[in-house]
Amino acid sequence: MSTLELTYSDEDPDAAVHAVAVGLRRYVGVDGGPRAAMAEARAVGAAIIAAHPHSDERDPTSGRTTRGVYADPAHMRELVDRYELVNRHDVFHWVARERLAAASSASAGAPAGGRSHKRRSAAHAA
Repeated sequence: MSTLELTYSDEDPDAAVHAVAVGLRRYVGVDGGPRAAMAEARAVGAAIIAAHPHSDERDPTSGRTTRGVYADPAHMRELVDRYELVNRHDVFHWVARERLAAASSASAGAPAGGRSHKRRSAAHAA
């Protein structure tokens, strides 16, 4: 089983999304945007975990704030299977408050010894 990080970086944190596609057996690009990539990955059987889904807070690391999932619940909730609750030292309280299906940490979804691929869209790299 493979895991692919669907990284869509954008200067606007409300458009930036990081998601982990667990069980993805082929490459999925993000050049068409995060929603299209997540939908394509789910269509071929992957489970989607929203990674470090920020709400109103900003990550202290420049370019790491990803509010796309939080900012667009009408579209994103139908694409996300689980929401990362903890990443590094950050806790995403809004996930618990809204009682969303949570994963303790998206990095826990990567299988031991499994292949993991990361894709950063050059057109949207911060």
